[in-house]
Amino acid sequence: MNRHFRDARYHARRTAEELYAGVEMELEPVRERVEARIDEYRGVEEPEPEPTRTERARQVGVSARDRLGGMPISR
Repeated sequence: MNRHFRDARYHARRTAEELYAGVEMELEPVRERVEARIDEYRGVEEPEPEPTRTERARQVGVSARDRLGGMPISR
C-alpha cells in the first residue's frame, strides 16, 4: 500500500511540474508584452544591436576617407 501512495505522490508532482511549464509557455507572449509596456512607460529604450563586421569595416573606411579630406581611396 505504501508503494501506491509513493507512486501517486510522484505522479501528482510530475503533473504539477508539467502544468507549471505549460502555463509558463502559454503566458510567455503576454509577459513579453507587459514588460515592453512597462519599459515604454519608464522610458527605457531597447539597446541598439552590435554592428556587424561589414558595418564596422565600412565605418573605418568612411572615417579614413574623412581624415584624408574626402579624397577617394584607391585600391
